[in-house]
Amino acid sequence: MIGGCAPAWRPDGSMTYIRRGAIVQFPRTGRAQVLRSRTQLADALEGQPALRGMSGWRASRVAWLSPTRFAVVASTGSRTVLAVFSGRRIVGLKPHVPSRVVELRGSPKGNYVVLGTANGVRVYDARRRDLPRVRRFGLLVSVAWSSDEGWLAVAQKQKVLLVGPHRSVVLPLRALDLAWTRDLS
Repeated sequence: MIGGCAPAWRPDGSMTYIRRGAIVQFPRTGRAQVLRSRTQLADALEGQPALRGMSGWRASRVAWLSPTRFAVVASTGSRTVLAVFSGRRIVGLKPHVPSRVVELRGSPKGNYVVLGTANGVRVYDARRRDLPRVRRFGLLVSVAWSSDEGWLAVAQKQKVLLVGPHRSVVLPLRALDLAWTRDLS
């Protein structure tokens, strides 16, 4: 039995999850280990100028962008943030995001972070410190990226939307989940 929530897979295939506000890795063999404690995450967030004076941060979601870079959704009271870490340092911060996050995913090359909420999907540029929003979609069922990050597939209630660099395609399909298996030609 694994106690925790919000599973996410690291690039090496090991599973991580959130347990009591900490990021924990459940390796293929051996015991679970804490990768970042709740205190380490909270200290990093409290050190950000935009978040000074706020304490009690607790991570609720994690998404891996590379072996050493990850995105975290964390909350304290009525404030929810999206932070991108490189090792133990915060390299990107969105100081205000919706509080009801249902999904957090990184793109295959780690350039983008997808935040799914009850009201829609937001795509942020994880390469920039201010994490600017580059796209917004309506209600979400699932999201998948092509391996080159050239296409994004978004499953919504009655359709799958394929968004490419110069065009979009709407497929009239109902989907519960998406997985990208090969690039489009």
